[in-house]
Amino acid sequence: MIASVASSFLPVRDTAAAAAWYQAHSGLDVVDVHEHAAVLQDRHQRRVALTGPTSGTAVKPSRR
Repeated sequence: MIASVASSFLPVRDTAAAAAWYQAHSGLDVVDVHEHAAVLQDRHQRRVALTGPTSGTAVKPSRR
């Protein structure tokens, strides 16, 4: 059984734009933004990493 998830990784096309969107819509704070990845976290320091195409992430983001 998993007690909690400390971090997660989401593939995105544009890390800066995605970080701004997640900050505006989820209340997460942007910790760091680069072309290859952006990191956001909540007040409990749980993190979400947004990985861009230059990160080497094999999964291509969809446009749903």
